Amino acid sequence: MQPVSDTASTGLFFSIGVGMIALFLGLSQWYEWRARDPDLPDIDRSHYRRQDLRRAAGVVLLFWLAIEIWAGSRIPHRIADRPNPTFLFIWLSVGIKLIILLALAMLDLVHTRRYATRLRRAMILERLRLVRDARRRSDRGQAPSSSEPPRDPE
Repeated sequence: MQPVSDTASTGLFFSIGVGMIALFLGLSQWYEWRARDPDLPDIDRSHYRRQDLRRAAGVVLLFWLAIEIWAGSRIPHRIADRPNPTFLFIWLSVGIKLIILLALAMLDLVHTRRYATRLRRAMILERLRLVRDARRRSDRGQAPSSSEPPRDPE
């Protein structure tokens, strides 16, 4: 087992890395939130609100994880040849947070995929509607709408 001083420096670097990742994710989420169109339809606004909450929870958990890694790496794992309960509590908490982070990531993936599928389906239906309308107009001999390019006479 490594001495506490070695694990303390390793824990410090690792917690700085996790904290930097959390900072980057938080800033990118903030920039995305600021750039979002405020006039979104209700269904889109609802999706993004839930997504923002999931991702903010992930950022908070990452910061908390970084602090616990830093603290846990400074605590000896044994005191007087007995397991240190504080050490066990902190590292058990780190493990639970990792599981929660993985669950949040999976939940975000599933919901983002559902949202993208719903948008794709709506785009396909809109395209089909436009094709049907164009076909009806051509069957009736109507002139193409102004959005359609003029046909070549040859």
